[in-house]
Amino acid sequence: MDDLNISDEKRVLNALRKGNIPGAEISQICVGRERELKLFDELLDMTKMGGSDLKFINGNFGMGKSFLLKILKEKAFNDNFVVSELTLSNDVRMNKIEDIYNTIAKNIQCKTSTGLKEIIDRWYSKLRNRTAIYNDVDDADIDKYIESEVLNVLEEPRKINNSFANAIQAYINAKNRGDLDTENNAIAWVVGDRNLPATQRKMINVKGTITKENAVDFLKALSSLLKCLGYNGLVVLMDEAESIMILNTNQRKVSFDYIRDIFDACSGEKFNSTLFVLAGTPEFFDDDKKGVKSYSALYDRIKSYLSNEFSSVKSPVIIINGLTDSQLESLGKEIIKMHEDVYDWDTTNLIKLKPVIAKSQESAKLNADLSLSREFIRRLIEYLDSVEEKPDNAKKILKEIENTGIDDDIGSGW
Repeated sequence: MDDLNISDEKRVLNALRKGNIPGAEISQICVGRERELKLFDELLDMTKMGGSDLKFINGNFGMGKSFLLKILKEKAFNDNFVVSELTLSNDVRMNKIEDIYNTIAKNIQCKTSTGLKEIIDRWYSKLRNRTAIYNDVDDADIDKYIESEVLNVLEEPRKINNSFANAIQAYINAKNRGDLDTENNAIAWVVGDRNLPATQRKMINVKGTITKENAVDFLKALSSLLKCLGYNGLVVLMDEAESIMILNTNQRKVSFDYIRDIFDACSGEKFNSTLFVLAGTPEFFDDDKKGVKSYSALYDRIKSYLSNEFSSVKSPVIIINGLTDSQLESLGKEIIKMHEDVYDWDTTNLIKLKPVIAKSQESAKLNADLSLSREFIRRLIEYLDSVEEKPDNAKKILKEIENTGIDDDIGSGW
């Protein structure tokens, strides 16, 4: 754990103890996902070169889908990408693409900034700072330079959606003259506020609002803008795709239509430097009544003819399984070392890892005897916490863990 200090390790342990995924610093506890990590690097390289893709992650609850999304987020941040995360639910429905755009636009962040407004403001400040060194240049020339740079940045987004570019230009112009109300109106409209009065829309030189007909174009324009502002691209991470299955028949069809449209647009390079990743359970992909399998226009594009055991991560759907004994052992040793660092104790002759692995494998109830990452980690940390506090009872604690019933509540994270 050389890359983490004690404070970092403590935050990671606290999150894992509650069954949650740490917000950051999680790469060090990622084991058994070498193929996926290599693929993520390749996808980011492709994206920064102007490519686009929609990848799917298929895995049972507790297998590590959400964990992999967090890993990809870390990698993207470290490689100068902007990231937007969203969880599909009854409030964020895939059949309402205008709401999906709104959520993506509101949730964007990069390593140094949170929100589209802050990202644009940082770019604008850098632009201003470039001119500050020229003492002999008057304000009028500086304004002309900034206006020219703004027009250059908006050239590509304007080709996609003129109103989007107009609103960004209005935002920067308002910022330049200190007009806070117009600034706020412009950025609100760009991220999808559909309640802006016509008088205020006129002030930022736009008509109408974000609709289901233009939402995908706005997403393309947003991605193009971020690229033009100097980022390597946009990464959109969407989790819990199985929530689409609770929608009615027509809503599911519309949802699958939009996913297919985005998939085709990425394949046709109609997005600029954009990577989408959508994670869901096997039921979401395989259910022939409510899942992707019920919608042949999408299913035929992403189905695999190989078993889970032999499927490639290069295929549209990344299938993730649980961890093997040796992988769990590697993960367990990392967590034990972290626990020793944080609580300043020695687990030698006190902690027995193999019985915890065996119990987790039993709990998993999987045909391949592969364990759920979440279940194993929670069980191990509970064991470590108890023995650290009561070392004289280490043998009794282990015996109790070995005799604990199977936990059916593994949650929907990971």
